[in-house]
Amino acid sequence: SLGIPCVTTGVGVQGINVKNHEHVEIADSPKEFAQAIVSMIQQWHETVKMGNRGKKYMLEHHNLQRNTRELLMFYSKMIEKEIR
Repeated sequence: SLGIPCVTTGVGVQGINVKNHEHVEIADSPKEFAQAIVSMIQQWHETVKMGNRGKKYMLEHHNLQRNTRELLMFYSKMIEKEIR
């Protein structure tokens, strides 16, 4: 996430523990999509905050560099145990 407010489907957030109205807007029909977009435009100040919360969530929970570092540390520990 780049901090850009997002409307997505329930399928689009599968496997990502984001919360509707907190990190993203979840809409599963054309009518819900339209309503979410109108609401986001009308409440732009809150929409910007939601985009920032979404970015913060993604950086904290889906950070490629941090996750890679943690995975490499895990592998190193497993290899070290195997060598002993």
